[in-house]
Amino acid sequence: MKRFKGKLGVLLYTPVNGFIASALILVLATSISLFVYQKRNVGKGVNKGMSSSSVVTQDVLQASQQPIVVDHNSVNLFEQIPDQYLSAARNLRVMFSDRSVGQNIHEYLNCFSALSWATSSPSCRVAYYNSNWNFKTFSERDRLAGTVPSSVLFTPDPIKYDRSNWKFVFRGGSFSYLTQDFITSLAPQYLEITDVLMYEFSYLNIRATDTVINDPVNGYWANSTRNYDVNDYENFISANPGKIFPFWTTSYARSIGTEVGMQFNSTMRQYAINNNKILFDVADILSFTPDGEPCYDNRDGIAYTSQQGQYENNPDDGVSYPAICQDYTTEPDGGHLGSVSSGGLRVAKGFWVMMAQIAGWNPYGQSLPIPTTYYSDPSESTPTPTRYYTPTPTPTRVPTATLTPTSIPQGGVSIHVGDLDGKVNIVNGGWQARVEVYVHNSMLWFPVL
Repeated sequence: MKRFKGKLGVLLYTPVNGFIASALILVLATSISLFVYQKRNVGKGVNKGMSSSSVVTQDVLQASQQPIVVDHNSVNLFEQIPDQYLSAARNLRVMFSDRSVGQNIHEYLNCFSALSWATSSPSCRVAYYNSNWNFKTFSERDRLAGTVPSSVLFTPDPIKYDRSNWKFVFRGGSFSYLTQDFITSLAPQYLEITDVLMYEFSYLNIRATDTVINDPVNGYWANSTRNYDVNDYENFISANPGKIFPFWTTSYARSIGTEVGMQFNSTMRQYAINNNKILFDVADILSFTPDGEPCYDNRDGIAYTSQQGQYENNPDDGVSYPAICQDYTTEPDGGHLGSVSSGGLRVAKGFWVMMAQIAGWNPYGQSLPIPTTYYSDPSESTPTPTRYYTPTPTPTRVPTATLTPTSIPQGGVSIHVGDLDGKVNIVNGGWQARVEVYVHNSMLWFPVL
């Protein structure tokens, strides 16, 4: 595999009148890696010769064989995690990878390790505050006055919620490339120093045009000779029995909500149950409000205007695809979690619930004892697992209020240069390159080609 690097950055400027926006591409100190790879016409192997010496305890590995599912019903368990399992969870060494939504999750995990709610990052304390979907950053004065929405109230603790052992690595690309990169490059780099390794597909992998991900011959669930798929991932997992590999559903956007996404995530859930997997159901968490109401795509006949004037009023297509709730993003079509906080906080809470259960906590029954001896024999058998899954009911469409946000204060524009995805393919014997750059101004992502 060949690799080369370039430096690329984006600066966004928004004039005062709010009607004109210009984007300048600058050379900044941000590196992106563009990977060159060629399709294979033969079977795919994994590096079974790699070392996987483990620091995971026997009891932790036993717990990891249980079919754990963390979804929107699990988020409220966060406050119930016993201190001893918080300790066990934070001592696990974790690596997870994703695109920009993963970066959002990484940042929201940091909210809980702040010294106090008032001193947490302002991005942890942003919420809608009226029926017109206006939002603001709430302060300690608001908290003392009792006006902070419960969705962004939390009690941080730099010791209890220390996540310094949990590392995020940005990755983007097709489902096949992400799987290939994880099992041949990314995960092998962390096997010696990490206990739990995982990667997520983003909503950009489940657009309406991304039907190949579900293809019975070349998709993720197929045993394909063309693309990297779940069978290659399972071979890699089997080659590293001292490690824990949770599965994830995808993130969602307001416009993605698609048939492709609904099918992929449903298959992932069933696969996890059938194969006793740990599943972090991000899609489910993001597609239900804190009150348990299901959310659907923005092709619903309900108008929405963002704080910078971006507008959508797609006609109702009569089909309800699960999508990120408008409660969790300010984007008309996208699905980033960085502008309002509640969605990111809920996913971060779910992350902690998952890690505590991996460490042995069973919120539905008898928990495992805190591990005391280290795992040493990969061939040692484990007991038959007990199923803990709580199924999610089939949702029905629930309309939300028409949105009329106000303008963001001047000077509120931020720059995000994290969602860079470069890819080079061999096409008809020649080279073809594509680089996508997205500029995030806290509200909107502009493609700059």
